[in-house]
Amino acid sequence: MGVEVAVLAGGAALSAYGQYTGAKSEAEAARLQAALKEAQAKEVIRRAKLNESDIIRSGDQLLATQQTVQVGQGGSVASGNLILAQADAQYNILRDIVINMDEATFQAGQIRAGASIDRDIASKRETAGAIQAAGTLLTAGSRGFRAGGG
Repeated sequence: MGVEVAVLAGGAALSAYGQYTGAKSEAEAARLQAALKEAQAKEVIRRAKLNESDIIRSGDQLLATQQTVQVGQGGSVASGNLILAQADAQYNILRDIVINMDEATFQAGQIRAGASIDRDIASKRETAGAIQAAGTLLTAGSRGFRAGGG
């Protein structure tokens, strides 16, 4: 009987350890996934800021071209048509910047929400693994008690 109880206890300990370490590994993988998603969110915002610079540069080129064309046609830089055209172009530039950043902020928020879920999963998986391991030990203890004649 003593050998049977010892084997049962050893097997239960190994099983509990496997459940616990497996859960820890899964939780760590979820945390790494969350960290990756946080980095992706930062990259989305970084790229949006780069796009903002490109939008401004393109807008400046458009404004310069409009001035060149107006003057080349014998007009004045202060003419009403050019001022209206440039005001419209500047509005479009600002609108494009806002749309670009709004979209990036939305995407980053979605990615960060996924990271938050991954962190929550990690925490719950660790807790579940500890509970499973404890349950395995309790079950084995009960069997050992019965096997030992109790």
